[in-house]
Amino acid sequence: MFTQKEMTRLRLISRGKKYGFQLDEIKEMIQLFDQDPSGIKQLESVIQRAQRKMDEVEARIEELQLLKTEMKSWIFNFNEESEKRKKGRLMPFID
Repeated sequence: MFTQKEMTRLRLISRGKKYGFQLDEIKEMIQLFDQDPSGIKQLESVIQRAQRKMDEVEARIEELQLLKTEMKSWIFNFNEESEKRKKGRLMPFID
């Protein structure tokens, strides 16, 4: 039902969304092909945008790794505190 050109555009849109590009960015990249059928401008634009997106992903991964390390530390400390409190708890008097 779709032409090859339309299918290609749909794949580009889907891939662009998957990788976190905004629809207006995807639109600009697709329109570059219409302006330059050789695809060179489009490829150069995609490479630049993808590199920026990769840098963002790398930064986010670093942030998440730090968060993970911090959370592990909290959990460890909370477990230690919980065990200390359990050991220090007085047993109820049973007659």
